[in-house]
Amino acid sequence: MKAAIIGFGVLGKQIKSFLLENTCGDLEFTIFDDTYSLQENISIFPFYYYLDASQFDNEFYIGVGYKHLELRAKIISELKVNGRKVKSLIHKSCYISPSAKIGDGCILFPGVNIDQNVVINDGCVLHNGVIISHDTIIGTSTYVSPGTVISGDVTIGNCCFLGTGSLVSNSVNIESNVQLGIGTVVTKNLNAGITVIGNPAITLSKKLIIK
Repeated sequence: MKAAIIGFGVLGKQIKSFLLENTCGDLEFTIFDDTYSLQENISIFPFYYYLDASQFDNEFYIGVGYKHLELRAKIISELKVNGRKVKSLIHKSCYISPSAKIGDGCILFPGVNIDQNVVINDGCVLHNGVIISHDTIIGTSTYVSPGTVISGDVTIGNCCFLGTGSLVSNSVNIESNVQLGIGTVVTKNLNAGITVIGNPAITLSKKLIIK
């Protein structure tokens, strides 16, 4: 199997580890990142070489993480326009209802639980122990941190960041590019582009800098 990982920071290295754990047989890795090193069975190219995807016969996995969610969405769109195989990676310990739908380029970490009729769009990252209840829709390239619980009938937009241990109540609508700080409890709709934190959630006057 030939696997290409775009971005080889923390998330990219986790993807490589998952693939080695879950795949039988030999794996040949191609890495697109601006860090150069020579490793056995790994070919490394500068990050933006992925744009010339036509020369690479690989399954593509997106290692760009939570600091660059719009870039993550852009990469997936570009690869799909060029007819490349953008793959999701779902850890074997996850539970996914048969009626749920998972898009391309998603990463689901151990212990994720997805209930019936949930829709996870392209490029989402669901970290350890995330629980998503029935009939929820999550937009493109949204990053959900460990231990987050999302109740039923929730809609979350594109490129959102949900901090560790967040809780979203039933039937809430969160628009795109929203950031939730650690432990935030959301009980009301949230407009696009804001940062909220706390229990109950309050809006910060400045954008949260994610580190």
